[in-house]
Amino acid sequence: MHSSDGGVTWTTQDLGAPPLTAITGVTAVSATTAWIAGWDGFVSGTKDGGQTWRKETIVGAEQVDFEDVLFVDAQQWWVGGNIGIWKRSRTR
Repeated sequence: MHSSDGGVTWTTQDLGAPPLTAITGVTAVSATTAWIAGWDGFVSGTKDGGQTWRKETIVGAEQVDFEDVLFVDAQQWWVGGNIGIWKRSRTR
């Protein structure tokens, strides 16, 4: 869900998550860039305020139930889950 009026109204967004995936972590880098993490290795990001989301694949973590995502800066982030922590550096 996304709100642009301080939570008065909410709209749903298609995150591309598998069915029954719990979203357990959210980190906003700016007003337009945010990342989410959840069950079954799910990580997705937006650069346009949530209008579109792009799923990320973390090789070897497809079955991990991620609990949270944390950004060091706009290019480096960490996700943690039930069996480990993964670091990701973006080159794009």
